[in-house]
Amino acid sequence: MRLLHSLYVVLPLILISLSSLGLAQDSTQVDFSGFSLEELLDVEVVSISRQAEGIQGAAAAVFVISAEDIRRSGALSIPEVLRLAPGLNVARINANTWAVTSRGFNSRFANKLQVLVDGRSVYSPMFSGVYWEDSSVMMEDIERIEIIRGPGATMWGANAVNGVINIITVKPEHGKNTSFVGATVSTRNGFKGAGRVEGDLGDRGAWNLSAQYQNHGSSKMETGEDSFDEWDEQLVRVRLDQQLGTRDNITVTGHHFTGNMDNDYPNNTPYPPYSSTGRDTVDFLNSSFQTIWVREISQTSGMKLGLYFTHFEREETLLREINNIVDMDFQHNFLAGNNHALIWGASFRYFHDNIRGNPTISFIPGSNNDRVFSAFVQDDWSLITDRLKLTLGEKWEHRDYIGDQWQPNVRMSWTPSPRTTWWGAIARAVRVPSRINRHIQMDMTIMPPGAMFPGTPTTTLSMVGNQNMVPEELLAHEVGFRFKPNKTLSFDLALFLNEYDQLRILERGDLQPHPVHDPPTMMIPLIIGNGPGGRTQGGELAADWMPFKKAKLQLAYSNWNFKPADLDGASESGMESMSTPRHQISLRGLFCPGPGWEVDFWFRFTDDLLADPENVESWDELDLRLSWHPSQQLDLVLGGQNLLHENHQEFRYQGMASNHAWIQRSGYFGCKWAF
Repeated sequence: MRLLHSLYVVLPLILISLSSLGLAQDSTQVDFSGFSLEELLDVEVVSISRQAEGIQGAAAAVFVISAEDIRRSGALSIPEVLRLAPGLNVARINANTWAVTSRGFNSRFANKLQVLVDGRSVYSPMFSGVYWEDSSVMMEDIERIEIIRGPGATMWGANAVNGVINIITVKPEHGKNTSFVGATVSTRNGFKGAGRVEGDLGDRGAWNLSAQYQNHGSSKMETGEDSFDEWDEQLVRVRLDQQLGTRDNITVTGHHFTGNMDNDYPNNTPYPPYSSTGRDTVDFLNSSFQTIWVREISQTSGMKLGLYFTHFEREETLLREINNIVDMDFQHNFLAGNNHALIWGASFRYFHDNIRGNPTISFIPGSNNDRVFSAFVQDDWSLITDRLKLTLGEKWEHRDYIGDQWQPNVRMSWTPSPRTTWWGAIARAVRVPSRINRHIQMDMTIMPPGAMFPGTPTTTLSMVGNQNMVPEELLAHEVGFRFKPNKTLSFDLALFLNEYDQLRILERGDLQPHPVHDPPTMMIPLIIGNGPGGRTQGGELAADWMPFKKAKLQLAYSNWNFKPADLDGASESGMESMSTPRHQISLRGLFCPGPGWEVDFWFRFTDDLLADPENVESWDELDLRLSWHPSQQLDLVLGGQNLLHENHQEFRYQGMASNHAWIQRSGYFGCKWAF
């Protein structure tokens, strides 16, 4: 009923916009880049096979969010703009935390999605997920976001289980200036100021320097009071691109990010009041350096060598985390004969962390080293030129604590005409145990004496890591269909059946003395382990329609279902499955009613979540955006977000360090000056 009610609001907007454009379609207006469906199908992506290939013939569920999409979405953060893609579930927990996943199992610490920035992994080995509040790239620096739903482990390794997100940043170009300054003020999201300067580097290179400051206001609690979740951040990023001779190119990128955020946390003690809630300010720092050398060996062969270093710090009352990561990555691609495009490579990752805990949460041991060796090979075999392609690939990875893992994939695409593509794929991927899974000791609830039954001592319910945990496994089956019946309409459909094994569970152990508490108490451990698994299935549809030259409608629909196997323990993955909606809809309208003007709307619907203990009801919202370009240099924007309701809730995280906040209706004004 809520969805039908919202359509009464959205449909009139579409009809009014289309009728006004229909009357003006013959007037002279500026054509906007990114609107052409022909150009959309010709876009090349690199995240599927580490080589540039067109979307139309790709044998994978791929979606690209362009810089134009980001600008016109009105989104103020990377998680927000990811809502554009079908198959991604994005939920805002409060002002400073997000739950983002692909094809199910959503959580504050979702662990089956590999996230990259220019090919560099940014997921945390601490929990095999992403701190989305640590946004190391500002929105204006993004050239496009490539999203692969389904496993990408053959190319990107373990944890690329349900999807891959690759954020591609803007490349500075010699002789081209994209310098700007801008600011945005929002009634709920605070203030953002950003800028970029760019210049030439000799006669064959260029550089850019970006800086950003954001201050985010707090959200609201169900009672109407402000939630304790305000946050701010500062970012500086520099990139250099230099051509060396006629065959070599080197890219050097460095960034430094700092921020802090307010947060509630559970304060559990073995003495009165036993369990309470404290307030904390979390400080974090993220610095990285990467250099990439690309050599064109010949017209049919090339190589790339990358070196990456990341330093991360996060400090809060319960925990202090410091880690350093070094990555080295090599790949070589070449043509073998007329029909085989081969790519192979090898990589090494070294990870070192140091974690300081307290009696509530600790890691044993407090310091850890991890080394990952890997190699891959893949062959794109053109069985019939421009018609039928078979892809065979294999990935090997070795970690000391789990040994060797093999992650193959087989893909095939058939393009009977330039407007039609059928594709299918079978792939295996694994999610390796994280530092939390193996080494954590966390008190979840402390029960005072006699709480269980008369005479019982103080007893703690604790989550305990398991060094014998094995990787979670996925065998994925996918089919897809892309069809463009004419120049104004296109469809992209993907269906999947995922079979999981060894899914993460919590198994209750025997009553035993608590290893940390002073004075001594008893403990009931919930031991992290592996269960039988389960099955997910569903589909995603993306459709684009250009009824007029200056109008575009974009639809994204996702369906997801989970059938668990019988589990003896409490299924943590089962809880995450209950935090994933069965249905999602995104509908955008982008219009150009006159020279220099843009009018856009964005409607979203998300089905109920079944997360225990309280259900998060379905919600629908509408964003509106009005932009005026009085000159080529100046851009003024006025917009509103979440306009259908005063507030709504998107997620209830059943864990530590997140408030259960309500997302508010808000308005914003922005300006940008290019120079």
